[in-house]
Amino acid sequence: MGIGLGVLIAIVSEPLLRRLTLMLHRSSTPTPESTVAIIIIGAILVPVGQFIFAFTSAPPTPWIWPFLAGIPFGAGNCLVFIYTTNYLAGLYGLYAASALAGNTVLRNLVGGVLPLVGPAMYSKLGARNGGAVLAVLEAFLVAVPTVFYFFGDRIRKRSHFIKNMGETGK
Repeated sequence: MGIGLGVLIAIVSEPLLRRLTLMLHRSSTPTPESTVAIIIIGAILVPVGQFIFAFTSAPPTPWIWPFLAGIPFGAGNCLVFIYTTNYLAGLYGLYAASALAGNTVLRNLVGGVLPLVGPAMYSKLGARNGGAVLAVLEAFLVAVPTVFYFFGDRIRKRSHFIKNMGETGK
């Protein structure tokens, strides 16, 4: 329920976050990278929620703490999903369906593998350490949207595919 509450908070706050990206970039038509600022916020919320959950998921901790840990985790996941989709659609225009399909395939492959290794990891490390390992991995992944935020325009300028999209009717 905590994750669901976090998702609802992210969805309700989405219009405010969109205005925030416009204010940060002082433009009525932001670049695709301007939406990555929200991905970074979401990417930070995910390991925060995971760390809280990892260290409050075993007795004698009251049930409310793992529940509350789900709020930043769910909000972060939702924001990353929504704004990554927007970012890819903004980058690839006419070819957005292909970019989103590739993203979906990769996401589903990772989602299909994690349940295979998760039980073994949690049985060897325990709930707290297993959750902490995932939180550390998630914290390292914050670097991915950060790179795109600061260097995305340069990466786009070096991409031959994106350069050619302008000629084929973006």
